[in-house]
Amino acid sequence: MLNREVREWLEKVKCGSYSYDDAIRRFTELARFLTFDEIKLLKSKLEDSYSNKM
Repeated sequence: MLNREVREWLEKVKCGSYSYDDAIRRFTELARFLTFDEIKLLKSKLEDSYSNKM
């Protein structure tokens, strides 16, 4: 399941603390510790967060 680093990253994404490029870079660092289903879930949340801002 989601660990502390992922929850903190997701919260920063939702608040707009990361640029899109920085968010993707951090996502790729975290993704190696996640299951495929968790990656799909986070990817959709990431896309939703940045599609609303653009």
